[in-house]
Amino acid sequence: MNQDEIITVESLENKIQDFFGITLKPKHIMEDKIAFSRSSFGTIFLDQEDKLFVLITSQPKLSIGMIKKLLFRANLVYQEFLPPENDQTFFDEIATEKYKQTYPGLKPTNAKDLIYYKSLIKYDPILVEIRTVKDSIVKTFDPNAKDNWRPLKRLRYSKIIVNK
Repeated sequence: MNQDEIITVESLENKIQDFFGITLKPKHIMEDKIAFSRSSFGTIFLDQEDKLFVLITSQPKLSIGMIKKLLFRANLVYQEFLPPENDQTFFDEIATEKYKQTYPGLKPTNAKDLIYYKSLIKYDPILVEIRTVKDSIVKTFDPNAKDNWRPLKRLRYSKIIVNK
């Protein structure tokens, strides 16, 4: 996704299908070309099930840990990071590999061992399902603003999670 490229619902759907291998039907693009840093930009959109997502592209690739920080600064609380090519083992495999590089000869004993190593994974683009928008305000990176972030858009959204 090029920063100068105009994003349509159809092109967004095709990008998601090509890279993430899932059929996600965007219904409405809420905001496009949101700056998350000097080199990363995103598109916030609703899908047909009224779930809120953000697709972030960055050059160079940013780690999941860095994306979490940027989402926090933008007032977006994430629900889930979606893996490339719909590979549900993607995060665990790479985190295990990084763990083994740090501790040769050891295997992770549980999922808690991999939490830090998952935050080091870099891939681009990154598709994130959003749980809620804090204070109903989406912020954007602005190097001229007092704390480098300024309000961009009012957006009320909160995913209701029901325990079954």
